[in-house]
Amino acid sequence: LDFDSLRTVHPELIYCSISGYGQHGARNQVVGHDLNYQAWTGLLALAGEHDGRRIVPALIADIAGGAHAAVINILLALRSREQTGQGCYLDIAMTDGLFPFMLSALANWSAGNAVPGAGNDLLTGGSPRYQLYRTADGRHLAAAPLEEHFWQRFAELIRLPEGSRSQGADPETVREMVAGIIAAESAAYWEARFEGEDVCCTLVRGLSEALADPAVVGRHRVRSGGAAAVNVLAIPGAVSTGSAPSCGQDNQRFRF
Repeated sequence: LDFDSLRTVHPELIYCSISGYGQHGARNQVVGHDLNYQAWTGLLALAGEHDGRRIVPALIADIAGGAHAAVINILLALRSREQTGQGCYLDIAMTDGLFPFMLSALANWSAGNAVPGAGNDLLTGGSPRYQLYRTADGRHLAAAPLEEHFWQRFAELIRLPEGSRSQGADPETVREMVAGIIAAESAAYWEARFEGEDVCCTLVRGLSEALADPAVVGRHRVRSGGAAAVNVLAIPGAVSTGSAPSCGQDNQRFRF
C-alpha cells in the first residue's frame, strides 16, 4: 500500500506519512517516542531549571495551540468555501489547543480519579519507562521504552534484576534502580550498548550537535543562507535569505 502503487489507481490521492525521523535517511527505521525526538533534536537541552522550576523550552501554545490549529482550520474553511461558496469566521484560542497535550491527565479527571500531581503521570516522570537518566559523565539518556517488548529488551540490556522488570513492580523503586545502573557508565557506553536495538533510548543532545548530524543534513534540513554566510533551518515553506524589509516597504503591494 505504498504511495506509488496507490496513485496508479487513484491519481488524486493525498498520502501522508508521519514518523519520528522521516521515511528517508539513516534513522528511518529507528524507534522512539516523543521524549526521544525532543532529546535528539536538542529541544530538551534548552530547558533550564531554576529553584526547582523548569520552563518548557518551546512556544507550545503559540505554535501547536495557535498557528497549527489556525492553518488546519483555514484549510478546512477554504475547502468548505469551494463547496458552499460561503466564508466563515474562525475563533482560534491557543488555550483550547493546549488541552489535547494533557490527554492522560484529562482521562483520569474524566474517569473521576484525581488529577496526577507534578511529575507523577506516566509521561511526566511517574514511570521508570519514560525518564531522563543521568550518565556517569554528566549527560542524560532519554529512555522511553513504554511498550512491554521495548521495556523487556531495555531491562535485559542494562541487566536490570528480573524481579524488577514486571509491570507490578513499584515504579519509584525501579526508577531508582535504573538510575543507579545508568549512572555507573558513560554516555558513549550506553549509546554503543543501545545501537541497533529497539529500546527507544536517545542521548540528550545540544542543538548544535543535532544540526550537525548527518541524518539532519541528509534530509536537507540545514542549508547555507547564501551571501549572508549563515546557516538556516529549512522549515516548511519558503525561506527568505534577504535582509529584513524597511518599515512600510510593502504597503502598496498588500493594500486591498
